[in-house]
This record gives sequence, structure tokens and C-alpha cells, in this order.
Amino acid sequence: MSQQKLQVDKHILIFALRYALGRKTSAPSIIYDNLLPNLEYFELWELELIAKEITDAQMRNNLGDECDVRVWDGILDKVNKRIKELRISTP
Repeated sequence: MSQQKLQVDKHILIFALRYALGRKTSAPSIIYDNLLPNLEYFELWELELIAKEITDAQMRNNLGDECDVRVWDGILDKVNKRIKELRISTP
């Protein structure tokens, strides 16, 4: 059975990200797989919020196991690159 692509409000992805932070499950990887292909749809302030949520969890040492930390670091890296792109392109 093929997996159907769903349209989801971007805020649902932010809520899911908050839920997944610190989880020692497949949740961080699911967030990675669903958030990154949609980064272009997020406004600057939303991306900054995502980066802040991840950074705050890092500071509390609450990203999960080492494998989860690598996933969150990957998300944060991509989000920060997108933030930089948006700041450069905004006059």
C-alpha cells in the first residue's frame, strides 16, 4: 500500500515538533522527514521559533538519546540555513 501525502497546516508541524523534543522514539525522525521538505512555506518568525524551541531543549539537555540529538542538530542546521537565506533576501 502506498503512503498518501497529506496536507497539514504548518502549525501542526510546530506542535508536533514540540511534542517530539526529548522523546526517545521515532518521533524526531518523523519530524525531520516532514518538516524539512516544507521549510520554504514557513515565515521567518516561524523558523526562528522552531530554532528557539530546539536550542532551548539543547540547553536543558533534553533532546533525547545521542541518535535523537543528531536528528535535532540536522533539523536546526537546515532551519538556520533557511533563516539566513530569508534574512539575506529581505531588504
